Amino acid sequence: MTNSAAHNFRRWQKYAFIATLVVPLSACFEEEQDSVSYQGANHTDRAVVEVTLNGQGGIMVANEHGYSGNICCVNAPKKWRPGIMVKVEWEEDGYILRDKDGKEIRRDGGVVYIAAPRKSKTVPLPKYDTPEILWVHFFPNDEVKLVMSKYWPGHAKHGLPSPYIPGVSK
Repeated sequence: MTNSAAHNFRRWQKYAFIATLVVPLSACFEEEQDSVSYQGANHTDRAVVEVTLNGQGGIMVANEHGYSGNICCVNAPKKWRPGIMVKVEWEEDGYILRDKDGKEIRRDGGVVYIAAPRKSKTVPLPKYDTPEILWVHFFPNDEVKLVMSKYWPGHAKHGLPSPYIPGVSK
């Protein structure tokens, strides 16, 4: 083996050895997760019929200016850290197709339902002490806010002022 080849071989051995240490240790740095319920608080004129949070979740009905039931479950870090982002995807209620006279259009014995397009927004998860209920607040103009709280919206300890006014309240 030439000096250059031997040098490259030793360098490769060193990197391989480091990799065998780093890969197993990386598992030590994974965040410990907790399973939490989530609820919707809808501040819009359209019902929200489905929501996923980082791909978890599903059916949720939060009527116009209303709340959903408590839904199980999504994962959240046991300990909050700065920079946690959550991809919120949701679908609002669609509509029933009608003719020019306002009558429901029927096909195959049923009304024709047109689903609303799916929406998506990635938003920060504000600071929390312990994972509790993850509240998903829907506001006009597709604004979404998250709050981790055991308190219902409107309670002084909920995490959003009541009433929350998009663009004005902090």
